[in-house]
Amino acid sequence: MKKINNYQYLELYEIFKFESKETLILVSNNFIKNKTYEEFIFYSKKIDKPIKLYKILTLKDWIYDLYYEYNIKISSKNVNSKKILNDVEENLIWQEILLSKQKSKYFKLLETFAKESYDIINEWNLNIEYLENNQKYNIFLEKLKKYRKYLKNNELEDFDILFQKILIALSKFEILLPFNIILIGFFQFSPRLNCFLNSLSINNTNIYIVTHSKNLKYYRKYIAIDFEDEWSTAIKWVSNNLLENSKKKFAIVSSNIDKNINLINRLLNSYSINNVYISLSKSLFFFDFVKAAIFWLKAIHRSVYYNQHKPSLYGKALLSGCYFNNKKDFYNYSLLDIEFRTLTNDNLSKKELLVYIDKYGSLKKNLVSAFKIWKAVKNHTKLDNWIKTIIEVLKAIGFPGEQSNEYFIQIQINQLLNNLFILSNIKGIINGDELIDILENVSKKIYTKNDNYIRKTNFYILDPSECIDISWDGVWYINLPIESKNPFLPDNFYNKLLSENILYEKIKNSTEILIISFCKTNEIIKNKTLTFIDNIKFLENNFSNFKNKSQDINIEYFKDDKGPEIDNNTTFSGGIDILELQARNPQWAFVKYRLKANKIKNYNNNNYAYIRGKIIHKSLELFWSIVKNQFSLKKIIENNKLHNILKAIIKKSIKLEFFNYNKKLIELEKYRSFNLLYKWLLFETNRPNFAISSLEKKFTFFKGRLQINIIVDRVDEIDDNKFIIIDYKTGKIFNYKLEDWFSKKLRNLQLPIYSALLNNLNFNGSINGFVIAHIYPFNFKYYGLSKLNLFIDGIHILPNDIIKNNISWEEINKIWNKSLQILTDDFINGYANNNFSNIEDIKFCDILPFLRSNLV
Repeated sequence: MKKINNYQYLELYEIFKFESKETLILVSNNFIKNKTYEEFIFYSKKIDKPIKLYKILTLKDWIYDLYYEYNIKISSKNVNSKKILNDVEENLIWQEILLSKQKSKYFKLLETFAKESYDIINEWNLNIEYLENNQKYNIFLEKLKKYRKYLKNNELEDFDILFQKILIALSKFEILLPFNIILIGFFQFSPRLNCFLNSLSINNTNIYIVTHSKNLKYYRKYIAIDFEDEWSTAIKWVSNNLLENSKKKFAIVSSNIDKNINLINRLLNSYSINNVYISLSKSLFFFDFVKAAIFWLKAIHRSVYYNQHKPSLYGKALLSGCYFNNKKDFYNYSLLDIEFRTLTNDNLSKKELLVYIDKYGSLKKNLVSAFKIWKAVKNHTKLDNWIKTIIEVLKAIGFPGEQSNEYFIQIQINQLLNNLFILSNIKGIINGDELIDILENVSKKIYTKNDNYIRKTNFYILDPSECIDISWDGVWYINLPIESKNPFLPDNFYNKLLSENILYEKIKNSTEILIISFCKTNEIIKNKTLTFIDNIKFLENNFSNFKNKSQDINIEYFKDDKGPEIDNNTTFSGGIDILELQARNPQWAFVKYRLKANKIKNYNNNNYAYIRGKIIHKSLELFWSIVKNQFSLKKIIENNKLHNILKAIIKKSIKLEFFNYNKKLIELEKYRSFNLLYKWLLFETNRPNFAISSLEKKFTFFKGRLQINIIVDRVDEIDDNKFIIIDYKTGKIFNYKLEDWFSKKLRNLQLPIYSALLNNLNFNGSINGFVIAHIYPFNFKYYGLSKLNLFIDGIHILPNDIIKNNISWEEINKIWNKSLQILTDDFINGYANNNFSNIEDIKFCDILPFLRSNLV
């Protein structure tokens, strides 16, 4: 044990010398609190003695406890106690004061820094009023005065006011304190914290600070190609070390865990690593349950005040967590959502909406009750009245139900609503739209830390502040933080607060191995981090065993805009998509078809959307092979036979395409497909007469060494010896614009290819049009071109004003043939330039890392 700056420093194991009844342990955060308990258990087993039950609290929790105990004393003296704000309420008040009547980006930036500035000013006793005259500081001072005035007028106290009261009480010796206080996990001692510790010392409390005496034996910097390489290398490094010795303890440290959590989970899954503790904060809006509550309120509000009963909005609420009779019922709400999705109209009448939901338990009755409660507010009231209405409405629809597995989220929703009460005096009277915006924005800004602490693991992924004062065998520090400049703090002061060096020192003293990494693509971080690392001279001076293993990764650079051409003796085979990708981004086409590279699918990806599309295609093929023309279709509808015919066809299609799925999912798909196709066939009756000429006809064409395989979904005869080609689309599609077919760089090539390649085929007549039929819930549409008026919305008749000089159909085909030949030659010759005209071109690209999309 050694004494420095009036504080005594000790090793963690030395804590056991103190009596637990006389000792309080203060930690910087809850993770270090859990780890301290774990270390105590480990050490007790090591020395074979029973564990002492020390009281361990975060500093902030202890301050609150002291205040409440002290407040009980002073309240007996008839002193009025005031409401103490929690962190969430403080943030909400700051947010509203800063953003009131301001919509610019500058004031949104203020929201990010103002609360931080306020905390730093209090923590470091900075007298900001005497700073140089600067507009940024003046704006902040104005808001700071408004914040303090609001607290005073509403008899509120924030943590800073509470802290000052505790300091005053300590100076008067009015608070009973433990004999020993031990601090763990604090990497900076601000003036306020020092003042607090000195006040404790004056009250005859002994202050101890836990430190470690680990010798740093190995240090290295690693420059990664990108974020995935950085995380992947770090995870493999920890995994390999644990394979060598499973009793050692390693941490990956990063301040951006939340942003990279999907990447982290994917990499852990790919390496089959399960027993990892990840320190993760999630906003309340992250939870589907909270989203569902907000979607319900949105849907009900639009129904009551706008008479807009939107199936799409109710569907979101249902799929996010609808409860029937206090029990989550996947089958029921999936059926209702599927029924909603098959509607072509996204705005029902109230009567139609209630008819749809009538068969699903008590939902209809509950929703009618919710409508009445919401309507009673009359759309303009104070926030506290709205909050009471929200609680009543959610209760009326049976949301969420105490039997649900996620009942704990209801507690958080209630906490969220309770926190919103603090805004009532600021907001005044608001309408329902403003209310839902507030609710959604606040839920996105309130973060909750995961509590799934894993005791039996030696692999941790942590925030830097959680890594200090814990003994590690190795630490990998990802993306050493370069802190953003706070505009409200002067440079000469702010630079003193930069915690990188102090934090680094703390981590360095807690581990035997330290690796610091950053991405080669991030030049700002690279330059600043290199400067910082290169200035750490004490490593070489103070550690005799230190060997500088620092090294960059040698990366070979090469041009990738041209690959080898296809061999003269080789025929390359594929579909229309080859030329489509060549037109949108040549490198995409080269990587996908020449290199055969595809995105790795998730382990649970079963290509469900693709199979659903095949079911629709197969059902339409079977249907039109029986029903040969539009006249027969209308006759079937008139005789009420469409229902049974379609059911039988869908059953057969699903048997052919969907045989590997469970019965419930098959029933859901039958239901969905029937609703979608029934409405589509009714939609087809609006066209002029047509007869089916061919179905699912295969064609093969050769363009030099490129073989293009085409399956034409359908050819309709619309008049004697006049035909149109129809292609079905059942999923998300690129935007179809007429300009794409007549610009220098073709897009959406299906129609030009059909026209150029099929126009010379013998259909005992001529092809007069090309039609894309988009069969998608809420979005039945036709797109295409024709040289005749087909009397179909969405089909452009040629010649058209958009085409210069009104060139003929035949001339257009010649232009398309020439453009397609250029694309074909480029693909054959290995042209793979990485360029695209706009972001829409790579909308569905699954090999974005090849295109360096993160640098675009």
